[in-house]
Amino acid sequence: MWETKPRGKKRMHTFTPCGSNVDQVLIHHNGDYSGDVIVRTEKGEVTLPAWVLIEFVAEYVRGRKISAVEDMSVDQLLGVEESP
Repeated sequence: MWETKPRGKKRMHTFTPCGSNVDQVLIHHNGDYSGDVIVRTEKGEVTLPAWVLIEFVAEYVRGRKISAVEDMSVDQLLGVEESP
């Protein structure tokens, strides 16, 4: 297991994703998501600015929301319940 070390005055937090295909992945980040994020796997390590990952996730969420809206009926989009 890897150690989490303090970086500057901020304490880094560790996130370990769950799932069968993310074995041995650790993500170290500042608690307020400022600065850099360190992603470690058994194959190596990469350091990215936190905002890069935030924008990546935001783009994913935006795409999912657009897809959901495109699949809605008019009544669902307007929030009107359809009669049985």
